[in-house]
Amino acid sequence: MKRVIFKNKKDFEKGTKELSICQKIEDKDCITHIRKSFFYRVTEVNKLTEEPEVPESPEIFITKSIDTKHKLEQVNLKCVGSFFMAHQRMILKVNFQHNLNIQIYWKTDIFSPKKSAILT
Repeated sequence: MKRVIFKNKKDFEKGTKELSICQKIEDKDCITHIRKSFFYRVTEVNKLTEEPEVPESPEIFITKSIDTKHKLEQVNLKCVGSFFMAHQRMILKVNFQHNLNIQIYWKTDIFSPKKSAILT
């Protein structure tokens, strides 16, 4: 069984947009919850300096946790950064945050099967 929920929120006054997708997949071995979210905030750059601001590389944060007592496995990925773009003779700065959360509840005693078991 697979269930998908899609949300799309926009606030033009604040210059924000948020998308999120939630999935629940259930099979004989496990129940998997996947949540993906994308957040953007757009601001206008007022001053043009002689040397334009160079955006830093995006920061990526990854965490993984395993709870053997409750047969629960979690992976969280977060990417935060910014970029510049031109639109109708304006320079805009876009700050973004992307999140991916995966939660696996294992029904069976086989906890997190080996790669060979997954590939075959």
